[in-house]
Amino acid sequence: MINKTRWHRGGKVLPMLVVLSLLAAACGSPVASTAPSAASRAPSEAPSAAGSVAPSDAASAEPSAPVAEAEPILPGDARLVPGTPGGTFTGAFVGPCCVGVDNMNPMSAGGDYEFLHFVWEHLVTYSVVPSTASTNPFSGHYGPLVPELADEWSVSDDQLTWTFKLHPGVKWHDGTDFTSADVKFSFELCLDAKVGPCYPGGSMKSIEGAEDVIAGTTTDLVGVETPDPLTVTITTSQPNALLPYNVMDLFILQKSSVEPIPRETMEKNDYFRTPGKAIGTGPFKVSAYSAGQSMELTRNDDYWRAKPYLDNIIRREFKDTASALIAFETGEVDYTYVTADEVERASTIATGTVLPGPSGVNLDIVLNPLKNPDWEDKRVRQAFLYGIDRKSILQNIYNIPEPTLLSCLYSDPALFPDDVPTYEYDPEKAKALLAEAGVDPASWGEIVFDTYYGDQGSLDAMTAIQSNLADLGITVKIQQMDSAAWSKRYYDDGASEMSMIGGDGGGAAGGYGYGSLHTDSAWPKGGNGWKGYNYTNPELDAALEAVQVEFDETKRAELLKEVCAIDAVEQPYINLWATTRYWFINNRIANFVSTPGPGMGNYYKAAETWHIR
Repeated sequence: MINKTRWHRGGKVLPMLVVLSLLAAACGSPVASTAPSAASRAPSEAPSAAGSVAPSDAASAEPSAPVAEAEPILPGDARLVPGTPGGTFTGAFVGPCCVGVDNMNPMSAGGDYEFLHFVWEHLVTYSVVPSTASTNPFSGHYGPLVPELADEWSVSDDQLTWTFKLHPGVKWHDGTDFTSADVKFSFELCLDAKVGPCYPGGSMKSIEGAEDVIAGTTTDLVGVETPDPLTVTITTSQPNALLPYNVMDLFILQKSSVEPIPRETMEKNDYFRTPGKAIGTGPFKVSAYSAGQSMELTRNDDYWRAKPYLDNIIRREFKDTASALIAFETGEVDYTYVTADEVERASTIATGTVLPGPSGVNLDIVLNPLKNPDWEDKRVRQAFLYGIDRKSILQNIYNIPEPTLLSCLYSDPALFPDDVPTYEYDPEKAKALLAEAGVDPASWGEIVFDTYYGDQGSLDAMTAIQSNLADLGITVKIQQMDSAAWSKRYYDDGASEMSMIGGDGGGAAGGYGYGSLHTDSAWPKGGNGWKGYNYTNPELDAALEAVQVEFDETKRAELLKEVCAIDAVEQPYINLWATTRYWFINNRIANFVSTPGPGMGNYYKAAETWHIR
């Protein structure tokens, strides 16, 4: 029997599992990361190549004041003004958010997720709630989930089966019908270990039969059924209140064109960047590609929502954010990412508007226990946190007078228990913890402290951390790397010792940390661990599981405090502060819906309504 509580297109959108962590605080800082992280929580933004989480930014660390609530922006919103068809939008998707124009695999796009969302879509997506703090009326933060390819979804009375009703009449770019078979295929593909990293896979293990698909004993995911072409049912092994969030980041791929691809070649297959082959349901389709240089998307005239105004969207490759900002100033691009240290200069460019926003991503330090077994001891990780003068870094480098520091992965202080440890700067306490753990930092030698953040602000923060740690007898060597090289070092080679990354900010999309901290989220399908190492904590597992089965939001908030309490003590990812991100948009672009710091870029951006003023 299906419960009548529904979330649907066209009516009032019920906020079901509102993402608490994104609405209250957003400290800005550098760092982004993608997927599994060392003995800790899954990085939520970094360059990613291997099943990562999302992009984040390496910029400012400023807690956002509570924003005035407005109605979320939905398709057909009266605030989206009509425009004249034609024109080209050129963007520089660059910075710690993004790997590059060649990174087009929808299953493990990491920071490039924002761009791929023009081509492929999901069952559901976030809305954007405009903030009065922004001069762009369409810029804000994540709001409630809203329909995308699914018009409505509901849960059965026993809370074990979710039913998604698909939007009728949706066509793939080749003109064929989108159906429930494509949805089931996409779930199975994501869970197949032969395919390689698939970011949402770590959050889908509650689905009946998921473990069998992961183990390779079958390719049929029995928990996902297709009773008719426009209906998908998803049955879980136990109640899962976060199921819509667990599956929201899965791009739905076309079964007929993707199924013939050998699964072991999927990760780097040219299909996804080849004009005429890369087939999605989105408002734009791949029309041209130059390796390492650019990608062009052309309007999908048959887009199911409405024919887009823009003729083309072009992505241009840039070496760094500084060169992209110069290109913006000369009129070569309409859109780029700017780091905190570039905001002041960008603000002097009259043709553009800086869009700040909460990233939902935290700045973390990750220690690889395979490189140093001492780092498995939580007292050692706590010592690192006590030994870093976070408040001074945020005040003096990021110009935040009254910074908010993180105690656990959640960036919303409302989820902190009253007695949560705050880790105020205390180098003597740090030394005492190291001594209690019986470790001598001098025996560690020089530690390479790497990151994919290449901006000056990140370097300044890392230099301050380097100096703080030296006072504890810990010697680190800073190594800023380009995204691709860092990704290889961190994920492929497992060679990183100590990394500064953007971590999961604890939003509902990641199961409030389930996909990055739970034992089951081990590499390669989740964010917890390194190759050969998996962080395990039964108490934390139980707390995360309790959150997932609780459908009452008030009770869930209390359970989240329990997760925070355990994570704050364990510090599997050493939580520093939350990040604020900045996008920079040309004022000639109308209806530009954006939340500047999304970890994954998964939100309704109204791209079909963008136009040249």
